[in-house]
Amino acid sequence: MQITIQYLSKIIKEYTGKTFSEIVQKIKMDKASALLLNTNFTVTDISYMVGYDNKEHFIRTFKKNFGVSPTQHRKGIKN
Repeated sequence: MQITIQYLSKIIKEYTGKTFSEIVQKIKMDKASALLLNTNFTVTDISYMVGYDNKEHFIRTFKKNFGVSPTQHRKGIKN
């Protein structure tokens, strides 16, 4: 039996309530958060480490998820 990407995506959405892309993005953002809080890597380095080729896109996505920029998150600033 061959499973198509569309069918697998539908099953993931049914069971989790989230799309595959949303799940991957959450994993990336959680990893980025941990790296920001526990290392001295630059925001640019962290953006590449979690799979973003464009630092600005990473910063926008991070802010959308956490309500603060990566730098503010590192400093412990809450929204």
